[in-house]
Amino acid sequence: MPRNPSAHASQTVSAPARNGTGRFSSPGASPPVQSNSPQPNSLAANSVADPAPEEIRLRAFQIYQRRGSSPGREIEDWEQARREILEERTATLRRA
Repeated sequence: MPRNPSAHASQTVSAPARNGTGRFSSPGASPPVQSNSPQPNSLAANSVADPAPEEIRLRAFQIYQRRGSSPGREIEDWEQARREILEERTATLRRA
């Protein structure tokens, strides 16, 4: 039985939620739930905050759509989305 992301804040799920076909059900699909504890490098000076799960979910869905909505790469899409957002934020900090 799938875990309920809202059931416990410290619970971790490894991939974006999918419907029964293996595809994202919508941009509002449930993301992995992240712990509230700081990540190892998140406290460093000039660090970039981790993107919110909703922000990653939307970007991952856009990536999924750009590659033709084919199933099977949900984890890669999620990781790429997070990486792109972090890169954009880092570039913004460097320009400031």
